[in-house]
Amino acid sequence: MKLTIKRPSGKRPFGVSVIVFLIAVYVLLMAGAFFFPLNIKMSSFMLWLLGFEGPFHVAYLIVPIFFLVLALGLWRLQRWAWVLLMVWQGLLIATDIWGYFNGNPSYLTMILSVIIVFYINQREVKKVFSRRDWPRAKWTT
Repeated sequence: MKLTIKRPSGKRPFGVSVIVFLIAVYVLLMAGAFFFPLNIKMSSFMLWLLGFEGPFHVAYLIVPIFFLVLALGLWRLQRWAWVLLMVWQGLLIATDIWGYFNGNPSYLTMILSVIIVFYINQREVKKVFSRRDWPRAKWTT
């Protein structure tokens, strides 16, 4: 007899859709700042808004790809995307705390990061990203 375990729900939680939407807006803003700078002031404002200051030109190519892969994985409810989002938010919270204690606080990113971490750690959201549909190993003696 074959026992199949189904996912608890095939429905994507609303908050995950919102997170994917915010990531898509962030990527579009990055693309707009990189490809279509209206003038020097607008470009520097967009780069400041996105958190890029200084000679981080390679990041303009790597970071959008990273976020697009992350958004795609979250949209498809992949477990690795959940883990990657947790790692990213942990690093972001750590840098925000560092900035807070060094006199450069970013309250908006701190609040958003804490909300995202609390939300994706809710039991219902974690169930959707669980790997329960993987077959269990059969132990033989």
